Amino acid sequence: MNSTKETALKFRNVILIVSLLVACCGMSHAQKAPSLSLSRLEKIVVRSRTQAITPRATPPSWLDFDKVRVGLAFVKAHDAFIRQVLGTSSLAATFAAKDIPPVLMQTGRLRTDFSQRMNETGQLMDGITQQQDSREEFQTANLARAYQLGQLHAGVARKAQEVLHWNRKERLPLNQQAYALVLYSFAWWPVEALSATKQIDPNDVSQELDGWFHLWSVIGYEMGVSEALLPTNYARAKEMVALLRKAQYTGAGEVLPEGVPVLLGGQVRWLVELAAAHPPTAAKPTPEQLLSGTADSFAQIIKLSPGLAEALRLGNDPAAQLIQDASLPVQK
Repeated sequence: MNSTKETALKFRNVILIVSLLVACCGMSHAQKAPSLSLSRLEKIVVRSRTQAITPRATPPSWLDFDKVRVGLAFVKAHDAFIRQVLGTSSLAATFAAKDIPPVLMQTGRLRTDFSQRMNETGQLMDGITQQQDSREEFQTANLARAYQLGQLHAGVARKAQEVLHWNRKERLPLNQQAYALVLYSFAWWPVEALSATKQIDPNDVSQELDGWFHLWSVIGYEMGVSEALLPTNYARAKEMVALLRKAQYTGAGEVLPEGVPVLLGGQVRWLVELAAAHPPTAAKPTPEQLLSGTADSFAQIIKLSPGLAEALRLGNDPAAQLIQDASLPVQK
């Protein structure tokens, strides 16, 4: 427990980030056309792989700013840990998704300039989750940036389709299914990690979590996620994230998407840069110590998320594999 808390503090200054550029690749056996044996929610998730995102310039009619304020207060109360999770396991989860690495490798920014791309993304996401005193400020500042993010991704989707030429009847670049997983990497992963480390008990903070998930539902709506996929409350988010993981995570016997080690290696090097800028002790650690400690801390956070290490093919010693990924040459 204590070591886990120490791990959580190591990246206190990690920039609030997100892995944002989403596209699609091959369709697994589990993702074929919906059958009668699937539940209603499963059918929604399966169909969403062929549906494009729809960024919205106006807020949803069901926006409740009182709940939004509760959600923003939850952000503030757990800010350091949330940032640490978003910079580690949340981002890595998007690399684990079958439909995301292909477009990340196509766009090139993350494989060639990971740190700068994350810094730019962090600034945008800080604006999306900044504290506000009124609904009007929330709409004109936070939601405007969420819409901007959705528009950016819609443009990426159009360009990706021109290059990748995927069958639209099977998958689309930046499809709803993969984009929803990105949204849940913000909305679910921090809550999951807070619960796993005993910092919260979901049963004891139900009102706070209602606000948190309402906040992310509103943001997701503006970004372009289908209403049917939004994390409207804790129970719905828990059910939905299991379905999204099943649909998007690389399963046993499936080939890991090309580029995952490159992306993970870039993430480790970026985290090392942050650790070097804000060392945990007065004594300056060596580069080898920074790499080893960063990889170990990263691996410990990954283990808080069920199935993530397996989906990333990190093996029996995730820290060692992360160090190996970080040793890969930066692609040009």
